[in-house]
Amino acid sequence: MPANKTIPFRPKLEGVFLTRFYATAEKITNANSQLSVESLISDELRRIENECSNNIDQRCKCRAVWLLLRDLIRINWKACFRAGVLELSLPEKTESGDKASSGQEKERLRNRLKESRLERLRTFGKFIRYMENGNKHKRSVLTLVSDGKELADRLLAANLHEAVRPKLEAVNDNARDDVTGHRLGDIWRYFRLTWSTPAESTPGRTMRYLIRDYAHPARPVMGIISLENCVVQITDRDKFIGWNAKEFIDKMRSATSADARLIIKKLLSYVESGIAGIDYSEICKPEDVNYPTSETVFDLIQKATLAEKLQIKDDSDKTCKSAEEVLYRRKRAKQLAHLLASKKNLSEIINDADFDNKRFRFLDSEKGYSAIRNALVAQKSKHIGSSMLELNVCGAIPPYNEILGGKLAALLALSPQILRDYKKRYGQRESEIATRLKNEAVVRPAELVYIGTTSLYYVGSSQYNRLKLPSDISESGYDV
Repeated sequence: MPANKTIPFRPKLEGVFLTRFYATAEKITNANSQLSVESLISDELRRIENECSNNIDQRCKCRAVWLLLRDLIRINWKACFRAGVLELSLPEKTESGDKASSGQEKERLRNRLKESRLERLRTFGKFIRYMENGNKHKRSVLTLVSDGKELADRLLAANLHEAVRPKLEAVNDNARDDVTGHRLGDIWRYFRLTWSTPAESTPGRTMRYLIRDYAHPARPVMGIISLENCVVQITDRDKFIGWNAKEFIDKMRSATSADARLIIKKLLSYVESGIAGIDYSEICKPEDVNYPTSETVFDLIQKATLAEKLQIKDDSDKTCKSAEEVLYRRKRAKQLAHLLASKKNLSEIINDADFDNKRFRFLDSEKGYSAIRNALVAQKSKHIGSSMLELNVCGAIPPYNEILGGKLAALLALSPQILRDYKKRYGQRESEIATRLKNEAVVRPAELVYIGTTSLYYVGSSQYNRLKLPSDISESGYDV
């Protein structure tokens, strides 16, 4: 995204809340410092808390809007009220590859997150004191922080394999560390608080690990890692895997006629797999699924729209069970409509007698793009929650960061132990959403095949550069 890109900020507020928002937004442009802007926003937040007692829904939305705007301002977004619209500008980026510039930009990024990180740390004050002080039953967590001089002496006195012996330790919140007596989950959480980014918990599948140095009696913590459910939409990742519709179509244009047919057959298999994961008994006939028509697709869209209206009504009536049933009825109808439209259009083109000539027009059409995109989405949905994870926390604890401990942590995230742990933990676990769509228990194979990551630093992200795994690492022949 270009550094000078501006984005209109149009919150979905109503009545006096909207009027008040734009009146204050105009003042933001005239504010002469970030502190002045924060003061204006703080005044609005206090007013919402203390004065707004009517229209609870709008009150909550308005508060969320100001909190979001405050956080963006804190990380150097610029706000300008122009022609009745509040425009936000992205922070400027350093494009130079110069090492000094990279260091400066990293420091700027850390400073942008400093306020929210400190705010988060303040809420953990009691926890931090509990972990560090120790008592007659527990030793201080600082026992697990290696002394830099002691580590240096070890490195000078022996070869690397003897001086440092890293080992992964899976974090179970209820298991206790036999050195300090603290819960492993608390130890991991404590060291996570040392990161530049604020600590946040996320729902879904999570696997956390401590990296311990078994060359020292206290087994100090060398680093921590955490793997969690992947973000659904990451364009670069989808391009790399082959799930980006535009790039997929570009490659199809250069395929031979025979290869193009094979590709469409593969796309149809993705669609059929997606259809098989939906209970359509109450919304569609089997013959309509086997031989879909435009009328079938339109009817399903109508049913999805009706279910959405019922869902809104049930939500307002607070009938949770009914609302959940309507929600999944809408999901089934909507997803099935997309999949049947793809099946119909892909089947028509592959069976067309003039396939060689018409396939290019199909690829250039909205119909073709939609059919291919829906097929790729079906394949992505099958894998995104079961065979892929995101490495969202990965790094070293001082002093191990000085001896490439961050790179070690990144490599250990790909170890066979994690593959085994993932399979053991999630191999027999039902997929909640897939089970509701299918209306019967669905257990997807927990075969981890992809671990991705993004970095806080878009410049000089050296931790993941030039990493190489030994070729003899395998499930059976290598362990860490």
